[in-house]
Amino acid sequence: MVKNTKQVLGDTLKELLKEKPIDRVTVKELVEKCGYNRQTFYYHFYGVDDLLAWVFEQDANKALPETINSDTVADGWRECVVIYFKYLKDNASTVLNVYQSGKRSYMIDYFRTRLKGVIQQFANLATADMNVSWEDMEFVVDFYTQTVTGLIVMWMENNLVLPPLYTEERCLKALEGTIERLTERIVELSNNKAAEK
Repeated sequence: MVKNTKQVLGDTLKELLKEKPIDRVTVKELVEKCGYNRQTFYYHFYGVDDLLAWVFEQDANKALPETINSDTVADGWRECVVIYFKYLKDNASTVLNVYQSGKRSYMIDYFRTRLKGVIQQFANLATADMNVSWEDMEFVVDFYTQTVTGLIVMWMENNLVLPPLYTEERCLKALEGTIERLTERIVELSNNKAAEK
């Protein structure tokens, strides 16, 4: 299959990110490595950051879940978290070279936003028979989005090695059924406060 120019530039960036942080990758180096000129690069991208954003989007669309449906609710949203961790592990050198650069916050925000969408969908489906206010749902979704993002950040801080207490099995067990239970407790708290007024 013939790759288009964007794919070639993206693949070249990923190759370079196996060797060095994103801060040290230049347009000149990219185009020389893939045999293009600067004009070709700038026809498609504004700069290396723009190419990085495109690479993340392409990878995420292929590897990371974007939607949850009623069939996947039975497996739980934790299965989606497994896919995120697998993606990070499979792309370890690229991910770490971005994380250990000035682009760290971009990558964390990207995963946080993507995770929040998945968790929101799962929470909506899993609590469909509950009367959950917008505020309560927003709290639950934010809580779990920050929790999983925090685990991802901790994992990247440790060069994709989890501390001994944080086994994958233990983390996944801790996530099992939690959105539903926390939502029930938050709704109960909100109802009690409403009744006190």
